Amino acid sequence: MAMSNSFIARTIANFRRWADEPALNAKYTDAVLVEMIEQAYAEIINEVNRNKTEPVVAKFDITHTEGT
Repeated sequence: MAMSNSFIARTIANFRRWADEPALNAKYTDAVLVEMIEQAYAEIINEVNRNKTEPVVAKFDITHTEGT
């Protein structure tokens, strides 16, 4: 998936557009915005799940590699 199609890239672009902040000479770096998005994600999921009988969950298959 191209970076321009990723959730984080779209969220950063939307933030800059809504805040009327230019990408060049921006007040916030992309790294700072990613950190803010990551912190907000847990709150968003908690709000979505608060009144659901079947909460949103994520499942990832992980392959363990010895020594990692």
